[in-house]
Amino acid sequence: MYSNRKGLYKYAGSILLIGAIQFFLAITFAETQFPGYSVGRNSLSTLGGSIPLVEPSAIVFNTSVILFGLLGLLAVYLILKSGGCRSFSSCLAISSLGAIGVGLCPQYTG
Repeated sequence: MYSNRKGLYKYAGSILLIGAIQFFLAITFAETQFPGYSVGRNSLSTLGGSIPLVEPSAIVFNTSVILFGLLGLLAVYLILKSGGCRSFSSCLAISSLGAIGVGLCPQYTG
């Protein structure tokens, strides 16, 4: 039984790593597709939905942040299923839901 729990931790960690890598790659790509975007002058959420809307930057960013949040929730499930720390899982679940909210409600939605 212990081996199965350790395996679930490894899957959860791998899922979080994959989610973080895809998110950083998507941010980098979205920055190249946003004309005039500056890391020093603009916030990261500008990529997701500035006024006027800049495509494909907004689609790439919003899809990526939603995927990142969903992968985080999957990792939470695996951690809890393996009997992992509930306080860490709660914090990760809240931040994952926040990431999904950022993707679903970009800056221009008011």
